[in-house]
Amino acid sequence: MNDKTPTPDEKIKELFGEVIFSYTRAEALADGVLIDVSEIAEGIGFKIPTAINERLFYALGGGTPDQDPDRCHVELLLHEAGLAWADRKEDDGTPGGNYGFFEWLDQPAVIALSGGDDGNAVFSICFLAEL
Repeated sequence: MNDKTPTPDEKIKELFGEVIFSYTRAEALADGVLIDVSEIAEGIGFKIPTAINERLFYALGGGTPDQDPDRCHVELLLHEAGLAWADRKEDDGTPGGNYGFFEWLDQPAVIALSGGDDGNAVFSICFLAEL
């Protein structure tokens, strides 16, 4: 009899089979699909790494990942996202959840908490249509 309890990875592999494609957060950051704004976010009180997606970055006025938008615009976005995060609710209306929703440039946007490549918490901010 096998007394070994399967790990979560083993359970997932058993249910779904081998991974056929993966795209890590590090790869998305390197490719410019995500733009790291952690330094600015930390300066206004965020405690975990934070990135915005490429489309939102361009909407803030950034031309390329090497050409940052006005820092003030990023800070305003982060303030709005932070307020949405503080006000997030579960489906039953109780405080909590992994998503905070807000409007940015007349479009629905979201701040999402998830596990990064190493399993540590990270924030990602994007337009809702990009989620």
